[in-house]
Amino acid sequence: MPAVFKERGYGTYFYYGAGKDHFGLEKLTRRFGVDHYISEEAYGNKAEHNGYWGINDSAFFRFTVEQVAKQPQPFFTTVFNISTHYPYVIPEKYRSVFPKGNTAAAQSVSFLDRALQLFFEEAKKSSWYNNTLFVFTADHWNKEDPTLKADGSGIY
Repeated sequence: MPAVFKERGYGTYFYYGAGKDHFGLEKLTRRFGVDHYISEEAYGNKAEHNGYWGINDSAFFRFTVEQVAKQPQPFFTTVFNISTHYPYVIPEKYRSVFPKGNTAAAQSVSFLDRALQLFFEEAKKSSWYNNTLFVFTADHWNKEDPTLKADGSGIY
């Protein structure tokens, strides 16, 4: 899709709170037509790093809204979240806010839900919001491993 939009004059962007080229995504997205890959290095605040993957979704989504507002229109932008990936780490200040649930991932899903809510609250204030189509998709399905506990411990 990025290549199709690029051919039609759209700027193409990929936002990912993990490190530059984590999982080879920068190289892959460039092959698909993405011109601008924005990672945790662009965010520039290591205090929001979750200790495993990168910048927590709530902080990185807020950064993304700010950056998208600076992009020339039209644009095609992808945002890849990290909090719902093992080991499902969310910022300490939110661990008592969201229930642990029955699975290792449950708390991080609640955190992501709230991060998305805040993203949309900010995005609605932007000039580009009313002319934007939002598409959500999963990068993969992770069948819960019965050896993992809600605290993230267990065999992985």
